Parts: sequence; C-alpha cells; structure tokens
Amino acid sequence: LLAEVNRLRADLINAEVPIQLYNKGVPSSESVALPEKVIYTGSEINALKSAIEPNYLKLKGLIIGQHGRIEDLNNGEVVFKPGFVQAIEKTLDVYGEDDQWPI
Repeated sequence: LLAEVNRLRADLINAEVPIQLYNKGVPSSESVALPEKVIYTGSEINALKSAIEPNYLKLKGLIIGQHGRIEDLNNGEVVFKPGFVQAIEKTLDVYGEDDQWPI
C-alpha cells in the first residue's frame, strides 16, 4: 500500500495538468480544448469512472441529476454543477477509456 501511495505521489508530481481560471462574472459558452495527450494512471481512470458510476454514487448518498449534475440524494443539493457527468464521459471517450465502461 505504501508503495502505491508513493507511486501515485510521483505521478502527481510529474503530471502536467493545465489549470484553467474562469471569471465568474462573465458567463461563457465557449468550448475549451484539452491538451492533445495526457497520460492517466489506472487509478486516475478508475477515479473518473467511479465519480459518475450510478451504483457508487448511490452508496455515497448521491445521484446523477438533470443536465449531468451530481446531487445529494437526501436533500437535492447540487454537489457538482450541470455538465459534470458529460465532461467526465467526454474525457474518458477522448482518451480511449470508453470501452472499459462501466468499472
């Protein structure tokens, strides 16, 4: 387990992840292009998949709501904004991980 933690830390340190900042005052409907090639570890792919897997979400008291948002199953509070599920699905599809769906 410790070896896996150290490997994941090394992966994070070496990751080239673009960070995008948005001005909340100006709504934008522009599409944003992802980098051409990003290499994900197996655990990162599994994390993305489980973030939108209905059975896993239900175990955590969450549900996929309208327009791809993640909501609290008990009170309907929005946990992740609309488009969250579609963004994860597109990322998995773009990087060739759609054939292994679901986990």
